[in-house]
Amino acid sequence: MTIETVKIPILAVTDTILFPRTLVTLRIVEARYRQLVEDALSKEGEIGVSLLQPGWERDFAEKSSVFSTGGMGVIVDHKRKGDDELEILVQGVHRFAIEEHLQTRPYRIARVRLLEETIRARCETRKNSRLLVRYFREIAKAADSYTSSLGRLQRLDYQTLVNSICAWLNFSIYEKQRLLEVEDLRERGESVLEILRGHVYDVRLISQFRHLQPEDSRFN
Repeated sequence: MTIETVKIPILAVTDTILFPRTLVTLRIVEARYRQLVEDALSKEGEIGVSLLQPGWERDFAEKSSVFSTGGMGVIVDHKRKGDDELEILVQGVHRFAIEEHLQTRPYRIARVRLLEETIRARCETRKNSRLLVRYFREIAKAADSYTSSLGRLQRLDYQTLVNSICAWLNFSIYEKQRLLEVEDLRERGESVLEILRGHVYDVRLISQFRHLQPEDSRFN
């Protein structure tokens, strides 16, 4: 469902997907993108983040195509690191669909349709929420990356929970792009749940053979 149409600068990236209600840190080194950030900060701080399509390495950056579905966010913090680098913290607000590219230089500006997150039946997400939290915690513990913040997962609303796991999980950036394009939140959550089940299966399988691992890490 469309919320409204707006004009925003587009940051074309190779390794980041911005989901609604998530935070991402971006390192800005190109002069044109530093200008984009400065121009955005002089207004309301709104920018779009779009993933470059495969093959971008062969083209000039301004000629490379981006996926039409991206994430719009607001720059909530920034700091300069020397003369040639900025670090920005972006809060995801909406998904969007690009309607028209208005310019490519010095950076992209596009007219986009903001897309609303939809969910068919909220009551049916409760079981999935419990499974998402349980599986994600198990994976985090196995990777020794469990933190106190993960203890608050069960208190997140369904949209924030699903999108946060989409952002945190370590899998193909194009798989994350596919998830971003899914309009129905329940369907997105079910897709994430299937991915988590696969990860949990691998974690449990590896744990069964951990006792065979040599004490000396030089021997495999």
